[in-house]
Amino acid sequence: MIIGNEGKEFVVTDGEGVYKTGEQIITSKVTTTVGEAARTEIRNLTFNDEDAISALEELQQAYPDADIFLNGELTVDFPEDVLIPIESNQMVTASISGSSLKFNYCGLERAIGFASALPRNRIS
Repeated sequence: MIIGNEGKEFVVTDGEGVYKTGEQIITSKVTTTVGEAARTEIRNLTFNDEDAISALEELQQAYPDADIFLNGELTVDFPEDVLIPIESNQMVTASISGSSLKFNYCGLERAIGFASALPRNRIS
């Protein structure tokens, strides 16, 4: 499934991982199959320390069968507590930069997992 594009390249998922053509997938030709109509909705989520996980879970409950990918960042008081597993041959969808946990096409469940692993008072 194509979930985005960056310049001439596509960001795709197979339901297991996220990949970018030209980086994790070298293509010479892209062929697609018409499926169900996709709907892209952009939402800005703003929340306080204790509300981060609740806000993400509410989004998940509002769209229970949707594939949701996050772009953006959370400010984390103790970024060294965030453990991001290295997934070979996949696009990096979550990273730490300074005190920010940055998301780039990060699946919602994965983002909730990162936020849930932190003590409630360590997210702003």
